[in-house]
Amino acid sequence: MRLAANLLIGFSVLLSAGVAQGDDCTFLLPKGFPVDEYAAIVTHYRNGQFTTAGTRLQALAPQRVDEVLEFLRENGWAERCFFAASLLHTEMGMRGETVFVRPDDPEHHFASAWKLTGFVPAEGSKERFQRNWLLLMGLFYQKMIFDPEVVRQTEPERLTDARLELLRGAHTYFNDAVEAFPRDPEILLAAGTLFEWAGAPHFGEPRHLAKAEKLYERACRLDPNDALAQLRYGTTLWKRRQSEKSATALRRALELSKDDELIFRAHIALGRIAVLEGNHQEAISLFRSAREAKPEWQVGSLALSHALHAAGARDESRRELERGLSIPRTDENLFGWWSWETGLIERFMPLLESMRNEVLF
Repeated sequence: MRLAANLLIGFSVLLSAGVAQGDDCTFLLPKGFPVDEYAAIVTHYRNGQFTTAGTRLQALAPQRVDEVLEFLRENGWAERCFFAASLLHTEMGMRGETVFVRPDDPEHHFASAWKLTGFVPAEGSKERFQRNWLLLMGLFYQKMIFDPEVVRQTEPERLTDARLELLRGAHTYFNDAVEAFPRDPEILLAAGTLFEWAGAPHFGEPRHLAKAEKLYERACRLDPNDALAQLRYGTTLWKRRQSEKSATALRRALELSKDDELIFRAHIALGRIAVLEGNHQEAISLFRSAREAKPEWQVGSLALSHALHAAGARDESRRELERGLSIPRTDENLFGWWSWETGLIERFMPLLESMRNEVLF
């Protein structure tokens, strides 16, 4: 299902006196079951009564929900109620995906969530919500790929297939987001992180890495002052053996940010380029700058040790190696692996909370 293809298909709906409702999303005049029940459920959600709203929505059969959506399409509703209902279905679908024992159909919830956004007549607010919704869904599936609960609750022989299914979900929503909002730097950057991971050397698909490069390039062109986009672009170019262009983007990232993690990653990547070019002294300087930026990350010391060894400084190389090996071996201390491979998933909860705050009382 190509969600983006329907992005601009709206419904010209006018609220008539017969279906006007209060700010609590209930109708002034009774509409009967299941419309009144659905309106009450959304009101519970807007009041922060998530468990009550979820339980009562789960009790409605999918065909009943479809009946309500058809009624709302034809008769209209308050904009905020449409968005609240969409977000409620979204959270119910996410719960169904997360618990792995699906009480109802996540795909029906997600399809209902998207459909509801199309019923809003105001293009500006509708477009903003749809933009955030597509980004949220992409981040959700990307987050699930790395969720320890996926490992815990999935049979070992099904784990690879389960992660591929999640990858396909993230792929679909990010592609739809990029297609619908091709000039949105954050969406381009978020999508790029997924394809960069999926195209990782040694186990990924090269075409995915090529796609990440294009997405990052567009993000940098649209927002040349985004240091993270420059860093991601530069590291992807390095992975694709485009050293000169990579170095330009990495140095631009260093000009734009004083963040320790970014400084570390940029200097490590630049140091690797220097190593490939046989410039050992420059590599030593760059790796030393990386280690100074994040002394608790083991990779900085190990990279510096190798560069010193290649330059013939064996004693200093040995001391640096001993220092690096003395650092506890955790995912974080090795190279901040988790925070890089998982892309922008740390933005998932803040985005969800922001969307909630716009529809809750």
